[in-house]
Amino acid sequence: SAYRSERYEQAIQLVQQLAQITEPDEDMRFLLGMSLLRQKQYRQAIQAFQECLGQNARRADAHIQIGLIYQTALKDSSRAEGHFQKALQLGGTSDFGPTRLQNMIQSLRQEAGIEQRMNQPTEVEHQHAFGSCRGRVIWGLVTMQFWSDEKAHNFIRPYAQIKKFAQHGNVVEIQFADKKYNFRVKSQSDLKWVMQWLAQQRMNKG
Repeated sequence: SAYRSERYEQAIQLVQQLAQITEPDEDMRFLLGMSLLRQKQYRQAIQAFQECLGQNARRADAHIQIGLIYQTALKDSSRAEGHFQKALQLGGTSDFGPTRLQNMIQSLRQEAGIEQRMNQPTEVEHQHAFGSCRGRVIWGLVTMQFWSDEKAHNFIRPYAQIKKFAQHGNVVEIQFADKKYNFRVKSQSDLKWVMQWLAQQRMNKG
């Protein structure tokens, strides 16, 4: 078929032509959704998968594909989780079994919790070669910012330039190519969140 040969535009045209002759069945609608997805026509793909579900509400594979679009392309964790939950209730598929779906849902919830803390300041003690100063780190979408009364130590740096990071007790060490920063984090909950956030940025960079 055109889809198996990765001729996705042709597959879309074939399904649309067939739709003018006869009512597409659930498999044709799913095939249309997958072809649209490969062409990065995400909204149209969701509509095709929804129409597939309209003919067979027990298509876990359609729920999974919609969930993946919301998770990866449209960045809507709430809707993604809703469709993964429905797929889980239906028993999943051979590729996305119950355990895998449960892990995906847990990961979504963790990411959502992490992102809710973004842009909220973290109270820290910035440790220098000689002495230290108190201040706040603000974790933005693409940069981290440090602000204190000692303006000479203030900075804004992108996560993309971080070479490595590590935790030593309640101190977070962040290494850039030209400089290393050490922040003593007061709150244990803040410390846990900071390490999760930095790990997520490393994955995004990866």
